[in-house]
Amino acid sequence: MLYTSNYARKGRDEGSYAISRKAPDWYKGKEIDFLAPTWEIVMGSKEGRISHDQYTEMYLDLLNQRKFIPLTFMEWIESLECDVYLLCYEAPNEFCHRRVLAEYIEQDTGIKVPEWLNEKERKAKAIQESVDNLLTF
Repeated sequence: MLYTSNYARKGRDEGSYAISRKAPDWYKGKEIDFLAPTWEIVMGSKEGRISHDQYTEMYLDLLNQRKFIPLTFMEWIESLECDVYLLCYEAPNEFCHRRVLAEYIEQDTGIKVPEWLNEKERKAKAIQESVDNLLTF
């Protein structure tokens, strides 16, 4: 299964892959450089020069320039024997390129790439979904 997460939560897991421009110094896992945004995109966002929409557009353009093929990528992920975590720095529920990438993969392949949740978060999400389902009746 493919997940997104951040270094703080999953950076020490066997299946972790850095997809940020630079990984933390302590990170000893694998990296997938072609999924990292450019420094221009990263700094433009941090400095407020580009909006989230512009970031998304620039990042997706970059993936297309790099000829990223989500279906081929998912075939590679499925060949691995462990869960895979695509990591960057941002906390869950914050705007980041890992979630842009996850949506891109889902749109192209139909395969969902969720944010990894710990057990407490999974239980809370399940309860919320049950409540939401009851409220739709």
